[in-house]
Amino acid sequence: MILYHSKLQPQVIYPILKAPIPLDQQGRVITLAFKNFYVINCYQPHYEYHQPKIHQQWMQKINQYFKQLASKKALIIAGDFAVLSPKEADLSKAPADFQMLLNNGLVDSFANPNLNNLKPTLGATWWPPNIDKAKSPGWRLDFWLISKQLQSLVIDTQVIDTKERLDHAPIMLTLKISY
Repeated sequence: MILYHSKLQPQVIYPILKAPIPLDQQGRVITLAFKNFYVINCYQPHYEYHQPKIHQQWMQKINQYFKQLASKKALIIAGDFAVLSPKEADLSKAPADFQMLLNNGLVDSFANPNLNNLKPTLGATWWPPNIDKAKSPGWRLDFWLISKQLQSLVIDTQVIDTKERLDHAPIMLTLKISY
């Protein structure tokens, strides 16, 4: 869920990426177009549940979409990108297709220590079903990716501990944006 100031009136876009069927029909990307930036919610198909070729095609299409939008306005992207296991907390070990997003001007708001002097947060955001969170290191699947030009506007970024929740934990990003 994304919350925004009630005075803002975004245009809502459900893009067709020409991704492999049935991914475009599943509503995996929703974009809110504001005057000076886009807010995008993205649900990445999981590599293990989809054929590697489909996963790769999806990542190419989503990267093209992000690049197209970034040429017009800044990006704020919330998403389950399903990329990091407990052993891969370092983004430099993330799959190449995810690195492609970071190489195109996006910054992980949780892992970049240069964001407004915030302490980096690399906590898990997902735990397997039916496993006690306290006994599992969890996985880092959820991200806030932002355009580099927004780095100085970050006020806070964190994983919200919901204690008993056993799947995804909510992630929060607070930006100082004038409108």
